[in-house]
This record gives sequence, C-alpha cells and structure tokens, in this order.
Amino acid sequence: MLQGILIMAVFFGIVALIVLRKLPVMLALPLAAFIIPLIAGVSFMETSNEIIAKGSYSMASSLIAIIFGVMLGMVMKKCNITQTIIRKAAELGGDKPVLISVSMFAAIAIVFVGAGQLGTYIMMATIALPIMMTVGIPGVIAQSTLALASHVGSIWSVSNWAYFESLLGVNLDQCIVPAAITTVVYSCVGLAFIIIQAKRVDPAQWAAMAEAREAQPQVENAPWYSLITPILPLILVGVFKMQAITAMILGMVYACATTKWRNTISCLTESMFEGLVEGRASFVLNFGIAMLVTAVRHTMVAECINPIINVVLPTTMIGYIAFFAILAPLQLYRGPMSLWGMGAGLGALMAGSGLLTPVQVACALVILDRFMAADPTLTYNVWGSTFVGCDVNDIMKKLIPYTWVVVLLSMIGTAIYLF
Repeated sequence: MLQGILIMAVFFGIVALIVLRKLPVMLALPLAAFIIPLIAGVSFMETSNEIIAKGSYSMASSLIAIIFGVMLGMVMKKCNITQTIIRKAAELGGDKPVLISVSMFAAIAIVFVGAGQLGTYIMMATIALPIMMTVGIPGVIAQSTLALASHVGSIWSVSNWAYFESLLGVNLDQCIVPAAITTVVYSCVGLAFIIIQAKRVDPAQWAAMAEAREAQPQVENAPWYSLITPILPLILVGVFKMQAITAMILGMVYACATTKWRNTISCLTESMFEGLVEGRASFVLNFGIAMLVTAVRHTMVAECINPIINVVLPTTMIGYIAFFAILAPLQLYRGPMSLWGMGAGLGALMAGSGLLTPVQVACALVILDRFMAADPTLTYNVWGSTFVGCDVNDIMKKLIPYTWVVVLLSMIGTAIYLF
C-alpha cells in the first residue's frame, strides 16, 4: 500500500507541475512512465528496455490512425471542402447573431468528425470568427462557441476511436448509444449557450471586423457532393465495418477525386507530407502516452495501485454518475482524468480493475473529454484567444458551467443505459 501511495503522490505531483506550467505534458508523460515502475520495484533495465523503449510504440496502431486523420484534414483543406462548409453555413445564417452562431457551430462540428488538428481549426476559425464578430458577437463568445462545436464533432472521429480502442480496449460500436446521448446533450447545451450569450452582441464594438471579412481571399467552392467527406469515414466504419485507416484513405481519395481529380496524386502526396508536419505534436504526445500506459499496466505497478483504485472507484449507478461528474474538472490541464494526458494511464488502470467494465470506463472518460473544450491549455483556445484579443482564462470561465452540465446530463443518460 505504501508503494501505491507513493506512486499516486508522484503522479499527482507531476500533474501539479503541468497545471503550474513548470513541466510540459510531452515531457511529463515519459517522466512518469520512468519513475512509477521504479517505485513499484521494477528494475532499471526492465523499465528502460520494456517500458520506455518498447512501450513507446505499443500503441502504434492508434498513432497510424492519428496520422491518417491529420492527412484527411489536410486533403479537405487543399480541396476547399472545409472552407466551403464554413461559407455555406455562413450563408444560411445570414446576418442574425443566433442563426450565424448556430450555423457555424454545426459546420465546425461536421468538419471535426473527419479532422481535428490545430491547422484545420485555425483555417476554419480564421473564416468563422470574423463572420461571427461582424454581426456583433464578442470574440470570447465566438471562440467559445467554436470550441464547444469542435468537441461535439470529435465524439465521432474514427481516428479518436482508434486511439480509445488501443488505450481502453473498446470501439465505437460498443459505445454508440452513449456517444449519441452525449451528442444530443452537447448540441442542446451548445444551443443554450448561443441563445443566452447572443443577448450580449455589440455591433459597434466589432464593426471594424467587417472590412477584414471582406478582405479575405475568395476561393472556388467545392462541389456539393464532395461535402460528405468528413462523415464518409464514419459511415464506412459504422455501417460497413471497415477499419478506420482504410476508411480514412478512401475518404482522402474521394475528396481528391470529386474536386481535383486531375491532380489526385499530387494532392494526396502533398497532404501526406504536410499532414506529418501539422500533426507532429500529437505524434510526440502519443509516444509519451504509450510509455505511461505500458508502465501502469505492468504487473508490479498494477499490484501497487489496484488497492487504491478499488477503494475509490464506484460500483453503483449513482456512484458512477457522481464520481465522474464531480471529478470532471480534473480533465483540465491534461490532468488525471484526461485521456490525452496523465489520465491515459489512470484510465487503463480503471478499465482493468474489474469493478467497472471497460465500456463503462471508456464511455465515462469520453464524456469527460467534452469538458476539455474549456481547457485553457487547449491549443484551439490558446490560438483563438490571441486571434480575438481576449484572455484564454475568460474562455474557460465562460464554458465551465456549460461543459459541466454536459458531463452531468450525459453521465446520467449513459448510466441508465449501461447499468
């Protein structure tokens, strides 16, 4: 038990360093993966060779899925598919703040089903944010709306589910009803956010943004039949049971064939190379996550931590709802409930504890991942706050009440279904 307590102390100590911005998460994950096994009694050589070296590529399948997900996003950008979706949404919204916000929300969510890297977000946001601000929506609200939308669409990202499957041993088919519940809840809460915040529009304050909007370079719209590209991989995986990587490759080919068929080869080639550059941060993060997951799954480490996990992990429906809903803020700053940070290791332990099924753990952590829309360390929010000229913490303050409601209601619906 003493070793387990010491391991958890180190774990939360590293989380604290991340929150205080004293240690970047990309270094924190390998550091935790190295220290934790040593405390559990794993030898230095085994830790170095089996956990750090071999563990770095233990989640290679999810890394490849992430790579192809980034490439798909780059293809959509080069084929003007993403830009066209945003513009069509803007046309539907007209000049009414609520309608324009709802249309932008829907457009971003759809695009994020297919691709969700920072480059894709920046490209969309540089079009969407000025459009929203020219109808009087304050920048902090506009960026908050887009952050919410991105986390609606990413629920259905096939590359994300390839990662969840590698980490927790579950796939989208096993979690499709909870994912649908969360999507409905999140969409309703997002709509409520837009309606409530639309009362604060100030056309005079943002009138200058109209010139910036008009000055944006115009590019040719993609044909209407190419606009299904973001959801095509999801259809292939969900309906035809195709593997995620194959589905994304077919999505890339379809996008090029329906927009730039004369230059399909060059478009695919350029997208592959540029996608590797754009996704480099995600790739490095994946290596650290793989090391940490390998570390906590080691028999000696699990034996030290399981007694603590068994004490705190709930086994009843009410406990399940309360436990994850209350701890939702630990998703922030890549904390112990974040599947894209320190929570990757804890999630693997909870999934293997036997107290909750892997599906129950996976659904809870995917729901908690929606809380990340409010995270001030989220690259989308960091970039967006700079673009609109607000403090990134203002975005967090705006969104936390809404993302917490999303988590609570989604956990209730999921618990009723799973228990």
